[in-house]
Amino acid sequence: MRADKGVSFQCRLTADPCLAADISLGCVFVMFSAAVRIGLIVFGIDNLAVHFVLGVVAGVLGPLLVYVVARRFGVLGAVGLV
Repeated sequence: MRADKGVSFQCRLTADPCLAADISLGCVFVMFSAAVRIGLIVFGIDNLAVHFVLGVVAGVLGPLLVYVVARRFGVLGAVGLV
């Protein structure tokens, strides 16, 4: 589809709604897992297994929590999870 036919720039970037949701959830995954790893470093925990397990758990549960809260308040589109 050509850009001069009235298609917005954002629609052309995220033509697939699932792709937009995947990108949003991927970004949230990184934020939650990084926050947990930073917290572990601050508290002096340097065990690789602990960092890996807690980082992955936070990275999976964090986006799920964001999705549930956004769905509950009806703002899925506002946070890019449509």
